[in-house]
Amino acid sequence: MIKKLKDISEISTGVTFRMRLEHATDGNVSIIQMKDLGDDHTVKLNELVKFKIESPKQRQYVKKFDIKAVQKEIETLESELGDVRQKMAELLNEVGV
Repeated sequence: MIKKLKDISEISTGVTFRMRLEHATDGNVSIIQMKDLGDDHTVKLNELVKFKIESPKQRQYVKKFDIKAVQKEIETLESELGDVRQKMAELLNEVGV
């Protein structure tokens, strides 16, 4: 059975900021930006820049098992794997989702 990703997950496009954020060494939030995503698909948490944000929304926090993907990666997957939905369904079936 093939399920749509949106039916088994929450998809977020990230957050845009209306103004430039200023680095704050005593900040309360680290923000993962495109420049922080390594070629090996990792984020070095100890290298993230801190910012002061008065009321960060909990749904914007990265949680365990969150997956990041950028449009270029999705397009690459589509061209390399063909039917991405079928591959995702197979993977999800393997892990019992």
